[in-house]
Amino acid sequence: MKRSFWEHVVVGAIILVLIQTVVDDMATLADWPWNVRRVLLYLGFLFDLFFSVEFLVRLYLAYVDGQAKEYFFRGYGWIDLLASIPLLLFNSGPVVYGLLGGGVPVFGMGRSLNLLKTVKVVRVARILRVLRMLKVVRRLKQTDSVMAQRHIGKIVTSVLATCILVFSIGTFLLQSRSGKSFEQMYWEAVESASDTLGKVSSAELNATVQTIARVLPPLLKVKAEGKDLFFRHDSFYLATRFGPYDYFYERRGSVELFFDYRPITRLQAEESLLILTMVLGILLILLFYYAPHFAVTVSDPLFVMLKGFKEPSYNLEVKIPPHLKEDEVFRLAAQYNEEYLPIKQRNLSMGEGKTSDIQWEAVSELFKKG
Repeated sequence: MKRSFWEHVVVGAIILVLIQTVVDDMATLADWPWNVRRVLLYLGFLFDLFFSVEFLVRLYLAYVDGQAKEYFFRGYGWIDLLASIPLLLFNSGPVVYGLLGGGVPVFGMGRSLNLLKTVKVVRVARILRVLRMLKVVRRLKQTDSVMAQRHIGKIVTSVLATCILVFSIGTFLLQSRSGKSFEQMYWEAVESASDTLGKVSSAELNATVQTIARVLPPLLKVKAEGKDLFFRHDSFYLATRFGPYDYFYERRGSVELFFDYRPITRLQAEESLLILTMVLGILLILLFYYAPHFAVTVSDPLFVMLKGFKEPSYNLEVKIPPHLKEDEVFRLAAQYNEEYLPIKQRNLSMGEGKTSDIQWEAVSELFKKG
């Protein structure tokens, strides 16, 4: 009972964390108020913490039972690992640490922490949470058989993991090509503006700031020797729409610059939603198209034959689709229908079937003839 209840809790958490992932990216794209997005960040941290603890507990219990290797590889423990601890350590953990530390901005402290690219890479791992939906699909009717569960699980895991890997490598290669990406142009513009404002004389600083602000929308605020020279938004907008992770800080001599980081996070959110949509689409196709096909063409015929071998009174024939009659499974099913069932029916009519003896010699002959 306890185990069943816990499994339901985990399944519910998996569904909720997928919803949280989508809503988080949508909130970034739609520029929701910071108070709402902050709640989503805390929720993401709680889910990452929950799944990290769950993975460690499962791994410990498997280790105690001598099944650690079995759990990690055949039990999809590696998915549990990738979708929990890295996200906690490199994504939601540092974010919440900064918020609990009085809102100290990790990005706002400048790029000296070098977390920007790390977080971008780790965020892709959130898509691995989709693979944990395998815990849910085991409850689908077409995956009742052990063979179907294992087969569909292998197919889904292999295809989705390949998609995520190809997407990650493809994104890296595209960013490494000779043409400049949006992110590269963004950082070059920011670097150029920072260097220019750091070198310009005090007499020309104000005019230079105004010129750069017109062509560089990410420039939010400029201060020189403690005095404000430029504000792109009023204080109310900044307080309600910007969190500590929506901007970053640069200093060049006595000039302090604040840049809007949201264009980059929006790009990351678009990429995340794109691959999530692709992965969910593939998952739905495999589960609701391929899984029933596998059941009809493989597991269902074997189930009927296995039940016919075991139960004396079970005489149901295997339905053989005409266009699949040359498949090995249905060739075996044809011999089961045409040879084994008549023998079984004759034995039952003679009273021999009451002892539930299976004619294994006849079964062996069926397999030899296939």
